[in-house]
Amino acid sequence: MLEFHMIAKRDVTFSALGFFRINSSLIGSIIGAGITYVVILLQYGK
Repeated sequence: MLEFHMIAKRDVTFSALGFFRINSSLIGSIIGAGITYVVILLQYGK
């Protein structure tokens, strides 16, 4: 169980050509914005 916790807490970071870092926080924000966009489209699409 401890090994799983250590793997889950590992900070994985990618770089977008050195301009900015893509980490789990940014990925979560992008997913949240995408879901919000889809919900708004569904509400106004009818």
